Amino acid sequence: MLGYIPSRERSLLKTFYEENYLYPMKEEIKWDTVKTVKKLAERVKSYRNDSYSKVVPIKVLNNKSDNHILDFPNNTLYISLADFNDTDNICKRIEEGNYNVLILNISQNSGGSVQKMLSIASFLITKPVDLCLNYRSRERKYSMHGNPNIEGKDICILTSKNTVSSAEILAYIIKEGNPNSSIKGERTYGKAEGQVSKISFKYKYVFCLTAYIWLVNGLNCEQLIEKYNNDFDDKAADISEYLKIFEAELKNK
Repeated sequence: MLGYIPSRERSLLKTFYEENYLYPMKEEIKWDTVKTVKKLAERVKSYRNDSYSKVVPIKVLNNKSDNHILDFPNNTLYISLADFNDTDNICKRIEEGNYNVLILNISQNSGGSVQKMLSIASFLITKPVDLCLNYRSRERKYSMHGNPNIEGKDICILTSKNTVSSAEILAYIIKEGNPNSSIKGERTYGKAEGQVSKISFKYKYVFCLTAYIWLVNGLNCEQLIEKYNNDFDDKAADISEYLKIFEAELKNK
């Protein structure tokens, strides 16, 4: 992370920071002294007030997906949604609808693209749900309508303390928008804020900023966790042994 940042690129970074940064820095960045990616990373790390804004080398981005789909007995579809890197096949499989029960495992999902999350959420609700992202100087609203094809199907959402950010939003959108859904697992992480990123492939860095607070149907993360407090079931979250047995049965067929 030693790359030099030209003045024009620094100007773009400054604009990106000023438009998006949700919290004030402990000390404002002196942009005329930020001439390298390393220096920018040092400034952001030293001066930030939140835990998530950062500058990292572009090589740390991981586009590999660990998502997978299994067909369980009794018309039960199991989807392990470990990330939002590759969701097309998952959306397609959900849309096919040839199942009575859907188990959506997001217990190890640490978040990702809001747009990809919404593409999944739109298939799993039966009544309208609103998502609002409150940025520093603006609001961005998403209104989702119910999907009649999912009506009558039971949805079980597996969560844990490792269910973070967009994965949390997905869990609560489904709960708010589908009366046939249930949460089984630990309470979610409780990350009420979201990030936006400026990626520079030329100078090989990612500038990530905490930029918004999210609300589902007007409720923030803390309020949603409290609302569904009785749904969480720590013991029901661990189905690892069952999965091992079932995957072994699949291999033996």
